[in-house]
Amino acid sequence: ALDSPVTYELELCHAQNLEGGLNLENVVVQDTLPVGSSFLSATNEGTHNSGVVTWNVGNLSIQSGRNCFNAQVSVEYPSATFNTSGANSTVINPAAATGELIDGTPLNLNGEAEHGFADPNYQGTLNSKSFSGQVAIGNEFEFRLDPRNTGNVPITTLTVTDDLDQVNEDGINLLDQVRVTKISTGRYNNYTGDVIVRYKTNLNPLTAGTSHPQNTTLTIGTDITLGAGEYITGVEFEYTNVPVFKLQEAVIDQNCL
Repeated sequence: ALDSPVTYELELCHAQNLEGGLNLENVVVQDTLPVGSSFLSATNEGTHNSGVVTWNVGNLSIQSGRNCFNAQVSVEYPSATFNTSGANSTVINPAAATGELIDGTPLNLNGEAEHGFADPNYQGTLNSKSFSGQVAIGNEFEFRLDPRNTGNVPITTLTVTDDLDQVNEDGINLLDQVRVTKISTGRYNNYTGDVIVRYKTNLNPLTAGTSHPQNTTLTIGTDITLGAGEYITGVEFEYTNVPVFKLQEAVIDQNCL
């Protein structure tokens, strides 16, 4: 989408059965950005200069399978220059890799990505699942939340709410069956920000929330202090500037009563 980050992925692989099984040396990868685009960032120590992103890879040696160099570069296409149809509605982003075989033979590889533009599409999905199957009384189980940004632009603020104070199809209130024992911020796919965790209890409303990095587990009684007879009735996770692709599984551990 225009006026939003667009990320390209570059992969250069050297397989054991290529080029006679010789190592690659002095490898350089370059991505020449389309004229009019605005450079935002590059991973894996890529440097930007005058519209060209360069990675000085060095050597790619032969391994048992294949040895790959991977990087990403993010740019933005301003709507003042590009369009979703007509003139300037398609761009080509070429990339090239140069290097030498160990015997001195030069190697040149080229690739490109060609695409058009679409209007911004803000869309997301949420899947939830338990990974413990049937649970015996008194045992702990995990309930996982899997939010996804399925649109084509980053989501500024994404909030996921799990309300435990609800009645199932059999007329049983979930809070009569379980108690939250741990809350995990989860692990992420291409999301580097922190996660704000909020919770409410049977005695108190939703908290203001605290920010935590990924893979942080908050244990009830240790990291979260509750009063006598107090228990969690709902949990909320807030993510900011969520890129396209999914976040992977915030986790709520619960005990079966």
